[in-house]
Amino acid sequence: MFMYKNIIILAVRISAIAFFVYGIQRLGDSYFFFNRFLEEEGSIPIVYILLITFPIFISLLLWLLSKIIASAVVKDLSAHNTENNANPEHIREVDFSVVGLTLIVYTLSKLLSWFYWYATFNPDKYEMPDLVGLGIIVVVNIILGTWLLFGSRGIANFIRKIRYAGIEK
Repeated sequence: MFMYKNIIILAVRISAIAFFVYGIQRLGDSYFFFNRFLEEEGSIPIVYILLITFPIFISLLLWLLSKIIASAVVKDLSAHNTENNANPEHIREVDFSVVGLTLIVYTLSKLLSWFYWYATFNPDKYEMPDLVGLGIIVVVNIILGTWLLFGSRGIANFIRKIRYAGIEK
């Protein structure tokens, strides 16, 4: 049987890989903005490069700190007399937390880029996207990601109750 700590390390590292791939994809998607900066300003601002590489930075932190994160989670579980062997309930909790963390990092990365883009926006050259739609997307993603990240145990318990409703274990 897998130890719960190993499952958490694996989940954190899978998240790190996903963020790294997302960061590389964002670099490719930023070709339009890089060209815009080069045409209008003659260089690409370092702030924009930092915003675009935010997911890569997060991925490196998660990969390097995965064992520390797992130890902190397992220590917290030990304080609640939870067993250290992973069972399906633990794995489900980790799954929801990973999805929530991923959604939050994706949304924050996009949000930081949008803020910078709007701060440097030239309405004479480009059409303004729908701010209300973008705002709704950000709010919903942050709420959903936070709920998944911090409510993972409750969500897993809810799924277990629905799954085994009326069935004695």
